[in-house]
Amino acid sequence: MTSVDGVLMTKDMKKIIRCPQAKTSFTVPDGVTTVGYDAFEDCHINKLIFPESATKFENGSINLRHSDNCEIFFKGHLESFGYIEHIPNNSKLYVVSDEDRNLILSENEDAFSGNITVELMP
Repeated sequence: MTSVDGVLMTKDMKKIIRCPQAKTSFTVPDGVTTVGYDAFEDCHINKLIFPESATKFENGSINLRHSDNCEIFFKGHLESFGYIEHIPNNSKLYVVSDEDRNLILSENEDAFSGNITVELMP
């Protein structure tokens, strides 16, 4: 394993294992393809940006219980996307296509309150 800006990753830097809870924003490095289970567990992140290479999100990879009004940007087309453990009210997720939006909603529609939106990238 290795660490990039305090974030624990596999040695080949293809998978995020764990992000420190104290981070308030993070841009995932290019080349990361997978976000592992509990990678963002209980983080205080308000802005999270995933590069085009990040296309696989394991169940529970995003758990932002301690964040407020979070913005998450998915710049690549999603191959797989599991359930989001927790995301705060008034959060916005941005994706590149309707297919990506539908993939996220199919796994998480019941978990999202009316205040969480999944929109196309601005």
